[in-house]
Amino acid sequence: STQSRSSAASDVYKRQKEGYVGEDISAMRTRNYVVTEWSGPDAAGNVTITASDVLDLARDKKSQCPKPGQGRLGSDIADSGLPSFDLVPATVGDEYPASGTAVIGSEIVDFTRSGDTITLTARAQGGSTISGHSADDTFQLCYVADSDNIAAVAADLLINFADVDASFIDVPTWTDEALRWLSGYSMNAIITKPTGVTTLLSELSQFGVMWWWDDVNQEVRMRANRPLD
Repeated sequence: STQSRSSAASDVYKRQKEGYVGEDISAMRTRNYVVTEWSGPDAAGNVTITASDVLDLARDKKSQCPKPGQGRLGSDIADSGLPSFDLVPATVGDEYPASGTAVIGSEIVDFTRSGDTITLTARAQGGSTISGHSADDTFQLCYVADSDNIAAVAADLLINFADVDASFIDVPTWTDEALRWLSGYSMNAIITKPTGVTTLLSELSQFGVMWWWDDVNQEVRMRANRPLD
């Protein structure tokens, strides 16, 4: 039997139960997929469902990190000082955190926010160069990894940017794997433009780690390239 439910990301999870006649439903094996397409019913009443694994949510066309910024400068900014300015359109500031790192043009800045008002607290960060900016320039939030382990970054990408249900990720087990086999790697990066989550996971995999969907145990697994236990 199959059932479907919607996720917060407007995708639909297809839940398939497998068992034997007379077996209690609670004892049956459950497999979860993401519905990517469906058609029908046809003249005979048949509906065709195309589904993929949960990691389909991380495809570059579906999820990006950082998420594209909608805020723009409401006024010009000089190439000196730590000014305050408003973002436009009105209430767009609600999409930004109370503090963080952003990029305006090619300059990386640190900021605090109150409503739509942004106050710069540091400029020319991450090796960028201070410069003037014009009204209507995009204020793009950056993604910052600051001495984080691979497990923490990967889980953050999947849960907060690909909208993978957190119940599908065993963060403590991932962390144990990273501390045991990948402790020599410390992730430090400022990502200034929206980049596909799958692309970012592929970059992380170059450190010797992989992720895959276990549809029987209903979880995304992480494993370093290492000897078997």
